[in-house]
Amino acid sequence: MLSIIIPTLQKNTDILYKLLQELTEDNTIGEVIIIDNSLKGLNYTSDKVKVILPKKNLYVNQAWNLGIQHIKYEYFGILNDDILLPKNYCSQVYEFLKANNNAGLIGLDSSSVDHMPIENFSSYPPNSQLVFHPMENKLYTICWGSAIFGKKENYYEIPKSLKIWCGDNYLLKKNIDNKKICYEVKNTQIKHVKSLTCNNPVFDKIKQKDIDNYAKIDKQFKSHSSYKKNSFIQKIFSIKNEGERKVLRILGFKISKKYKKYQSKKYKLAYANQIIENNIKKSDCFVPLSKEQYNNSNDTKLIAFYLPQFHTFKENEEWHGKGFTEWTNVTKAIPQFTGHHQPQLPIDVGFYDLSTDKIMYRQIELAKQYGISGFCFYYYWFSGKRLMEKPIFNYLNNKELNLPFCLCWANENWSRRWDGGDSEVLIEQKLQDGDGIKFIHDIMPFFKDERYIKINNKPVLIIYRAQLFDREKMLKFIEEIRNGAKEAGFDDLYLMMARTSPTYTPKDFGIDAAVEFPPLLIDSKLPLYKPHTYINPNFAGRIFDISNFIKNKSYIYDTDYTLYKAVFPGWDNTARKAYTGAWVFETEPDLYKDWLKGCIDWTKQHNKDTEQFVFINAWNEWAEGAHLEPDQKYGYAYLQATKEALEETV
Repeated sequence: MLSIIIPTLQKNTDILYKLLQELTEDNTIGEVIIIDNSLKGLNYTSDKVKVILPKKNLYVNQAWNLGIQHIKYEYFGILNDDILLPKNYCSQVYEFLKANNNAGLIGLDSSSVDHMPIENFSSYPPNSQLVFHPMENKLYTICWGSAIFGKKENYYEIPKSLKIWCGDNYLLKKNIDNKKICYEVKNTQIKHVKSLTCNNPVFDKIKQKDIDNYAKIDKQFKSHSSYKKNSFIQKIFSIKNEGERKVLRILGFKISKKYKKYQSKKYKLAYANQIIENNIKKSDCFVPLSKEQYNNSNDTKLIAFYLPQFHTFKENEEWHGKGFTEWTNVTKAIPQFTGHHQPQLPIDVGFYDLSTDKIMYRQIELAKQYGISGFCFYYYWFSGKRLMEKPIFNYLNNKELNLPFCLCWANENWSRRWDGGDSEVLIEQKLQDGDGIKFIHDIMPFFKDERYIKINNKPVLIIYRAQLFDREKMLKFIEEIRNGAKEAGFDDLYLMMARTSPTYTPKDFGIDAAVEFPPLLIDSKLPLYKPHTYINPNFAGRIFDISNFIKNKSYIYDTDYTLYKAVFPGWDNTARKAYTGAWVFETEPDLYKDWLKGCIDWTKQHNKDTEQFVFINAWNEWAEGAHLEPDQKYGYAYLQATKEALEETV
């Protein structure tokens, strides 16, 4: 059985009591030990719950140390007092630990945590799925503290110098040093009120001391040596001056053995710019603009997802600062390891502003020249409120922009972390009664446009995450929008859902088809790539090797529903999430071309003549490193590969 340890300051007993109710009803859990740092005593009665009042506030890490001394079972769990767990979470983790003798600890992948405000806290639906992902021995900077599980023998007393922070990383490195495999739980989102446990001005100085103390402790770990360090590289990473930061780009290219002569600011900047310029000119992958147009003879049509966030609007400026656009994220990116292609900066289209439709003429010209048949615009709609809709309405109102298009309802929360989760939610996505009627009325002008993509007189609409809402509500929403389309004279809607979860299928919601949305659901199939040389020790991301996935056609599988294949030219969201869980998929134009060709061939064999579509993620997701638009390193290489894939699969 499991012993659960929960330190608490009792800042919100409603959440804690709800958590305790879930835990005490779980037969896997034999006891729950509360370390009450408020020193008040807890008003909760249960045979399973034991409350310990320390003599003084032990904060978090030392409360863990105290709690571990009192547990009576072989396996333990350490939880925050401000979280809720999906149903059966503890039992699944417990069974995994028992079945894997070499497992050290199980923690949380940062993308699996839904940070949310207290007022939105609620219980979980019963259908949760866990995926356990082994971590590399070379650790990332992660946040595990809200839910850690393991065997008692794999708990090591946390030094007294650490009170609030870094205890989870300490336990993690101790386990790795003792050759234990640690795991992250993926594909389940634990609800967590961000920083409720430690959000106190008094703690700020303690947090900084913890970080400083941990840096000293860190030197004792064997795993510490796995970080290949160099004083010059570390000095570069510490540069704060905005102008001097350009030198960080050196990490993306060869580092001269004679770097010592480039120590002054003057020479650092000159050297950095020289290397950048030389590598752009000498890149073997760079492809210039083609003079040949695509001969449109392929029955399969390529649709590229299109992000409209490259313009200022009121909400973004309120949340992120005056003048913020997606380019703000793109241009602040820096290389995180040797050979890392960052920042990814545009050529041809340049740093455009989508508040006008001028750049769309050039985008359409490029798209047609290289074989793109249409754009799929993200549509941000929150129970009647639109966000960054101006570029899409500009497109609708200008009939000279003569490329077919469709819409994808991006129905996630709008959050500060750019992941659609519940961390620092800026606008929450709710599905309210009557939203289907409002939604279909709102987008009907697009459906009626002659350029809108339709299948058998059914406008194509993608719902990004159909499973986000209660199933009955979603079914009602779908019924309302289908009826609205029929009342407007269409035969129906052709609805797709993005394939973002292995658990849900279109059949669960009465949807016609699914469209793949890589990199989602392919990361678990890929090995992690380990840079051989310099890496930023503060980089909190994973680097995936996608080559064998494409070469072995691991993207081919069977479904009992209509499926639309999708590819990406690359994926690298370090511009947004370098320190909060980035994913980097290193690709090259030839790999992308093979993947696209395979998906076109599959589509020809499996989909009806009216359903010959392959999607590309994306046309212009610059901050996620997923763009067909040309950049400084590759030029027009990915566009050229797109055209060749079509020409070679006619």
